[in-house]
Amino acid sequence: QIDLPSFFGSGAQNFPRLSGKNDTLGIVWQEQNGFGTDIVLGYSSSGTDGLEYVQISDNQLSESNADVAFANGVFHVVYADQLEGKVFYRAAGFSPFSKTIQVTDNQLVGVAPNPFSEQTLIDLSALSWKGKMNATLLNNQGQTIRNFQIESDRFYFKKEELNTGIYFLKIESEDGLIIKKLIMI
Repeated sequence: QIDLPSFFGSGAQNFPRLSGKNDTLGIVWQEQNGFGTDIVLGYSSSGTDGLEYVQISDNQLSESNADVAFANGVFHVVYADQLEGKVFYRAAGFSPFSKTIQVTDNQLVGVAPNPFSEQTLIDLSALSWKGKMNATLLNNQGQTIRNFQIESDRFYFKKEELNTGIYFLKIESEDGLIIKKLIMI
Protein backbone atom coordinates (compact mmCIF):
# COMPACT_ATOMS: atom_id res chain seq x y z
CA GLN A 1 0.00 0.00 0.00
CA ILE A 2 1.27 3.49 -0.89
CA ASP A 3 0.04 6.40 1.21
CA LEU A 4 0.31 9.41 -1.11
CA PRO A 5 0.72 12.71 0.73
CA SER A 6 -1.59 15.53 -0.25
CA PHE A 7 0.14 17.85 -2.71
CA PHE A 8 -1.97 20.81 -1.54
CA GLY A 9 -1.88 20.07 2.19
CA SER A 10 -5.21 18.50 3.01
CA GLY A 11 -6.99 18.04 -0.32
CA ALA A 12 -9.08 14.96 -1.00
CA GLN A 13 -7.54 12.64 -3.59
CA ASN A 14 -9.53 10.71 -6.20
CA PHE A 15 -9.23 8.61 -9.34
CA PRO A 16 -5.59 7.44 -9.28
CA ARG A 17 -4.03 5.95 -12.43
CA LEU A 18 -0.71 4.11 -12.53
CA SER A 19 1.88 3.46 -15.24
CA GLY A 20 5.55 2.54 -15.44
CA LYS A 21 8.19 0.06 -16.46
CA ASN A 22 10.75 -1.79 -14.33
CA ASP A 23 11.52 0.52 -11.38
CA THR A 24 10.10 3.67 -13.01
CA LEU A 25 6.66 4.47 -11.66
CA GLY A 26 4.16 7.26 -12.31
CA ILE A 27 0.85 7.85 -10.53
CA VAL A 28 -1.60 10.61 -11.49
CA TRP A 29 -4.63 11.62 -9.49
CA GLN A 30 -7.21 14.35 -9.08
CA GLU A 31 -6.84 16.39 -5.89
CA GLN A 32 -8.89 19.11 -4.18
CA ASN A 33 -6.78 22.27 -3.79
CA GLY A 34 -9.04 24.66 -1.87
CA PHE A 35 -10.32 26.38 -5.03
CA GLY A 36 -11.29 23.38 -7.15
CA THR A 37 -9.50 20.31 -8.49
CA ASP A 38 -6.04 19.82 -9.93
CA ILE A 39 -3.98 16.97 -11.42
CA VAL A 40 -0.83 15.73 -9.65
CA LEU A 41 1.85 13.30 -10.89
CA GLY A 42 3.85 11.24 -8.39
CA TYR A 43 6.96 9.68 -9.94
CA SER A 44 10.05 7.69 -9.08
CA SER A 45 12.85 5.93 -10.90
CA SER A 46 13.33 3.56 -7.96
CA GLY A 47 9.90 2.02 -7.47
CA THR A 48 7.75 3.26 -4.61
CA ASP A 49 10.79 4.48 -2.68
CA GLY A 50 11.41 8.19 -2.91
CA LEU A 51 8.29 9.28 -4.79
CA GLU A 52 8.47 12.93 -5.90
CA TYR A 53 5.45 15.03 -6.89
CA VAL A 54 4.69 17.68 -9.48
CA GLN A 55 1.55 19.59 -10.41
CA ILE A 56 0.57 18.70 -13.99
CA SER A 57 -2.35 20.98 -14.77
CA ASP A 58 -2.17 24.76 -14.73
CA ASN A 59 -5.77 25.99 -14.35
CA GLN A 60 -6.19 24.54 -10.82
CA LEU A 61 -9.96 24.85 -10.85
CA SER A 62 -11.69 22.11 -12.75
CA GLU A 63 -9.30 19.40 -13.95
CA SER A 64 -10.42 15.79 -13.79
CA ASN A 65 -10.29 12.35 -15.40
CA ALA A 66 -6.49 12.08 -15.59
CA ASP A 67 -4.77 9.11 -17.15
CA VAL A 68 -1.08 8.29 -17.62
CA ALA A 69 1.04 6.11 -19.88
CA PHE A 70 4.82 5.59 -19.77
CA ALA A 71 6.91 4.99 -22.90
CA ASN A 72 10.50 5.77 -23.92
CA GLY A 73 11.30 7.50 -20.62
CA VAL A 74 8.31 9.86 -20.80
CA PHE A 75 5.08 9.99 -18.81
CA HIS A 76 2.21 10.96 -21.11
CA VAL A 77 -0.62 12.53 -19.10
CA VAL A 78 -4.07 13.49 -20.40
CA TYR A 79 -6.80 15.18 -18.41
CA ALA A 80 -10.03 17.07 -18.91
CA ASP A 81 -10.69 20.69 -18.01
CA GLN A 82 -14.38 20.98 -17.23
CA LEU A 83 -14.47 24.81 -17.44
CA GLU A 84 -12.90 24.96 -20.90
CA GLY A 85 -14.53 21.77 -22.15
CA LYS A 86 -11.17 20.52 -23.49
CA VAL A 87 -8.78 17.63 -23.05
CA PHE A 88 -5.14 18.54 -22.38
CA TYR A 89 -1.90 16.60 -22.85
CA ARG A 90 1.34 17.05 -20.94
CA ALA A 91 4.61 15.19 -21.40
CA ALA A 92 6.69 14.71 -18.29
CA GLY A 93 10.17 13.28 -18.77
CA PHE A 94 13.20 12.76 -16.62
CA SER A 95 15.90 15.31 -17.31
CA PRO A 96 18.89 13.77 -19.07
CA PHE A 97 21.03 15.51 -16.42
CA SER A 98 19.18 14.56 -13.24
CA LYS A 99 16.43 12.39 -11.84
CA THR A 100 13.95 15.27 -11.65
CA ILE A 101 10.88 15.36 -13.84
CA GLN A 102 10.11 18.19 -16.23
CA VAL A 103 6.63 18.99 -17.47
CA THR A 104 6.28 20.95 -20.67
CA ASP A 105 3.28 22.50 -22.37
CA ASN A 106 3.09 20.74 -25.73
CA GLN A 107 1.27 23.72 -27.27
CA LEU A 108 4.44 25.86 -27.14
CA VAL A 109 5.85 24.09 -30.22
CA GLY A 110 4.32 24.79 -33.61
CA VAL A 111 4.29 22.33 -36.51
CA ALA A 112 2.89 23.60 -39.82
CA PRO A 113 1.74 22.15 -42.06
CA ASN A 114 0.88 18.88 -40.35
CA PRO A 115 0.17 16.52 -42.14
CA PHE A 116 2.89 17.24 -44.72
CA SER A 117 4.33 15.56 -47.79
CA GLU A 118 7.79 17.11 -48.27
CA GLN A 119 8.66 19.31 -45.28
CA THR A 120 7.16 21.09 -42.28
CA LEU A 121 8.23 24.08 -40.20
CA ILE A 122 9.01 23.32 -36.55
CA ASP A 123 8.70 26.53 -34.50
CA LEU A 124 10.26 26.50 -31.02
CA SER A 125 10.36 30.29 -30.61
CA ALA A 126 7.69 30.29 -27.83
CA LEU A 127 9.91 28.11 -25.62
CA SER A 128 12.06 29.84 -23.01
CA TRP A 129 14.67 27.08 -23.13
CA LYS A 130 18.35 27.94 -23.12
CA GLY A 131 21.23 25.84 -24.32
CA LYS A 132 21.53 22.79 -26.53
CA MET A 133 18.40 20.98 -27.74
CA ASN A 134 18.38 17.48 -29.14
CA ALA A 135 15.69 15.77 -31.20
CA THR A 136 14.78 12.13 -31.71
CA LEU A 137 12.37 10.99 -34.40
CA LEU A 138 10.38 7.91 -33.33
CA ASN A 139 8.09 5.74 -35.42
CA ASN A 140 4.61 4.81 -34.20
CA GLN A 141 6.07 1.81 -32.31
CA GLY A 142 8.49 4.03 -30.36
CA GLN A 143 11.59 2.93 -32.28
CA THR A 144 14.27 5.57 -32.90
CA ILE A 145 14.52 6.49 -36.57
CA ARG A 146 16.82 9.50 -36.43
CA ASN A 147 18.68 11.67 -33.87
CA PHE A 148 19.85 15.21 -34.48
CA GLN A 149 20.83 18.40 -32.68
CA ILE A 150 18.58 21.43 -33.09
CA GLU A 151 20.55 24.48 -34.20
CA SER A 152 17.77 27.10 -34.36
CA ASP A 153 14.38 27.87 -32.78
CA ARG A 154 12.76 27.57 -36.24
CA PHE A 155 13.76 24.86 -38.71
CA TYR A 156 12.34 22.80 -41.52
CA PHE A 157 11.96 19.07 -40.98
CA LYS A 158 12.25 17.21 -44.31
CA LYS A 159 10.56 13.91 -45.01
CA GLU A 160 13.41 12.69 -47.23
CA GLU A 161 13.43 8.87 -47.40
CA LEU A 162 10.83 8.31 -44.68
CA ASN A 163 7.66 6.39 -45.45
CA THR A 164 4.24 7.92 -45.04
CA GLY A 165 2.76 7.44 -41.59
CA ILE A 166 2.69 8.78 -38.06
CA TYR A 167 5.94 9.72 -36.32
CA PHE A 168 6.80 11.43 -33.04
CA LEU A 169 9.43 14.14 -32.69
CA LYS A 170 10.90 14.17 -29.16
CA ILE A 171 12.64 17.45 -28.38
CA GLU A 172 14.64 17.67 -25.17
CA SER A 173 17.13 19.84 -23.32
CA GLU A 174 18.09 20.35 -19.71
CA ASP A 175 15.04 22.68 -19.50
CA GLY A 176 12.38 20.19 -20.56
CA LEU A 177 10.98 17.67 -22.99
CA ILE A 178 8.24 17.92 -25.62
CA ILE A 179 6.84 15.29 -27.97
CA LYS A 180 5.01 16.37 -31.13
CA LYS A 181 3.13 14.08 -33.50
CA LEU A 182 4.13 14.39 -37.18
CA ILE A 183 1.93 13.00 -39.93
CA MET A 184 3.76 12.33 -43.20
CA ILE A 185 1.63 11.81 -46.30
